[in-house]
Amino acid sequence: EMSTFGSTDPLDLEVSQPTQLPPALARLWANPHAEAPAEGTEGIEFGPPGSKFGERGPRKELPSRVSTLELVHKIFANHEETWTRPQESTDVPGTRFGLGFAGVAGVDPGREEGGPGNPSSPSNNPSFYYPAALAVDSTQGFKATRMQVLSCSAPHMRAFHLSWAALFVAFLGWFALAPLMPVLKADLGLTRGQIWMGNIASVFMTVPTRFFIGPLCDKFGPRTLQGGLLLWGGATTALCILFISDATTLVVGRLLVGIVGTSFVCTQYWGAAMFGAEVVGQAQALASGWGNLGGGAAQITSPLIYQALKSRGHPPGAAWRLALVFPTLIFFAVGFLVTRYSEDSPRGNYRDLVSAGIKKEVSARASARAGYSDSATWILALQYAACFGVETRHSGRFW
Repeated sequence: EMSTFGSTDPLDLEVSQPTQLPPALARLWANPHAEAPAEGTEGIEFGPPGSKFGERGPRKELPSRVSTLELVHKIFANHEETWTRPQESTDVPGTRFGLGFAGVAGVDPGREEGGPGNPSSPSNNPSFYYPAALAVDSTQGFKATRMQVLSCSAPHMRAFHLSWAALFVAFLGWFALAPLMPVLKADLGLTRGQIWMGNIASVFMTVPTRFFIGPLCDKFGPRTLQGGLLLWGGATTALCILFISDATTLVVGRLLVGIVGTSFVCTQYWGAAMFGAEVVGQAQALASGWGNLGGGAAQITSPLIYQALKSRGHPPGAAWRLALVFPTLIFFAVGFLVTRYSEDSPRGNYRDLVSAGIKKEVSARASARAGYSDSATWILALQYAACFGVETRHSGRFW
């Protein structure tokens, strides 16, 4: 963990028992004159001996064995930022975000089930600090009311950038095979109708899965589902490389890969979970727009990679398969980043909130029933079907 306790003002952490802190910090609390932090706390800034938590002290550098992860962590953790208290709240409970720390953040017991007797209530936890660059509103669940597009600070802007990157990769991998269809037609001896069936299968599968993914986001959170979809995309694209050999395996392979198109729902849900009414439209528009560019990028990258491989002596049948290795690796890489370095909401991950008794567990069936019984849902669905139908028609073309 490489982040900073405190800013210009020291934190006064008022806890009744050391055990209410993480174990490593509880031991340090009990012995503030210790010369070194307890095991597992390297990288945290502590005050000088005898000082309170939050006073700036010497940084404990990460060991060299994690130098590779440190580079990634510096990008996403923004450990040099100044942290300040959320707006409209003077006693906000929570936990710090970053490597090795996950959990509950920013819960108002007046609006949630926690209450003073809950371990996650303000009276029992140290204050949680959000980046100073973002204004958050406690009346909206500590959603950000301002965007800093050039920032990757957790949890709001990090989730924003990972959400659009995940959608970009999903569309990149989803349509990676479409511009290579003339090559597959010659290599596998396919007819025009068989290729068209593959295109239909690819686009069709995202329709029923989108009916399910929204309610599942309510239950499990967008981070888990977004990361899972990308890992699924990587696995199914790898299967396409290995097993596509005729029209049937082509249709099945494109049908399975097409499920990743559902990630659009996770991206939109995530934006609404992280940003307040003041900027949620801007956040969702940018995330969906940048993400959808992945479909266009696939029309450029797949032929370029194929031609590069072919120019190096690979036969067409091997070159198109090797060209799919690129989206496969990107699927796995971004899926890992989403799962490892992001949070479901400004207050933490849904699973942690539910297990702490702060958030009620949501039934996916009840969520679906409430959403699908609203007439506005179907009006918006018809509007989206018109524009998305045109988009997928052109992204999936092979002639």
